[in-house]
Amino acid sequence: MDRLAEETKLQRKKVNKLITNKIKSEPYDPLKREPKYAQAEGEPIWELVLLARHCHPTIALWASELLKGVLLEYGGDPLLDFGLSNFLDRISYKTPKDADKINKHR
Repeated sequence: MDRLAEETKLQRKKVNKLITNKIKSEPYDPLKREPKYAQAEGEPIWELVLLARHCHPTIALWASELLKGVLLEYGGDPLLDFGLSNFLDRISYKTPKDADKINKHR
């Protein structure tokens, strides 16, 4: 548990360093009507620290890469590829396992 706390502390330091490198002219204002004027680019991204420990390997990898400051490149359209309809299509059209494979794992 101490190792996890130490890793979290290091990640927070990295996030704070990324933030302090940006000069903010105004504080974050969540009440702005247009999000691009809310000055959110200088606020902490604590969610990424938690997502870097996510159980899904892709989410954990992408969050870790973003914390390192690496630009992510994804070839597809994430809104279509990770949407509900695509997920349901993959499940409904999935071919069932052979009886031999099922019995092998029992």
